[in-house]
Amino acid sequence: ADLGNLIFTPATGFYGTVSFEWNGFEGSIWAENNAWVNIEIANSNKSPTDIDLSNTVTDENVVIATVIGAFSTTDIDSSSFTYTLVAGEGDTDNSSFSIEGSNLKTAASIDREYAPSLSIRVKTDDGDGGTYEEVFTITINDVNDVLPIITAGQSFAIDENSTNGLGVGTVVATDDDVTETTFDNWTITGGNTDDAFAINSFTGQISVNITSALDIELTAVFNLAITVSDGVNTSSSQIVTIYLNDLNDKLPVITPWQSFAIDE
Repeated sequence: ADLGNLIFTPATGFYGTVSFEWNGFEGSIWAENNAWVNIEIANSNKSPTDIDLSNTVTDENVVIATVIGAFSTTDIDSSSFTYTLVAGEGDTDNSSFSIEGSNLKTAASIDREYAPSLSIRVKTDDGDGGTYEEVFTITINDVNDVLPIITAGQSFAIDENSTNGLGVGTVVATDDDVTETTFDNWTITGGNTDDAFAINSFTGQISVNITSALDIELTAVFNLAITVSDGVNTSSSQIVTIYLNDLNDKLPVITPWQSFAIDE
């Protein structure tokens, strides 16, 4: 019998022993005895083909050891895996994270103002010699965590005796949070002698509140202490100076009982 064309194909993923009985035929006669064949199929481990991370987004400033997400692996012949952070392309921010079991955790303070996202490189190992590596990008959500700052050195000038409601100027502030800030709760906390001025809590515009308090002969300069909120955080107070312009608003007074002498 020609045995050169015998082919045995095991099922995909199968390993172990296969036995079968066979006989040969030469065209007119069969072999006197059947023969048994035992084939040992060795386990040929297949490496993992993919890693998934259940979540790739986190807020900034979360406490260290916060769980970001859990890893899982695609592998046709293994079900138990270990995960490690490894060096290689995309490992820029490995030091900011740790892996415990299959969980990715923070290992350092994360600041959105420093970077909008972080990159890590992770390896999965099936324990039988099969490994696979993948780069993940962790996106950082901005949190309102920066105090607003009222710009220092702001000043305005207005005539004394200006009418109530007249605008003096608008105070400005900055906030280093990445997300655009809407300021509110502008407040005068000090230096507002006789309540001379008011401030719009939404816009920061200063206006005259009491005309009679604007008398340069009584108070020439107002140093207003002002604060503002970004909706979460309130700024430190900052001095905004208002100077009064002097007006010719006083009647001249002739000194009484003046007298003079002249020769006849």
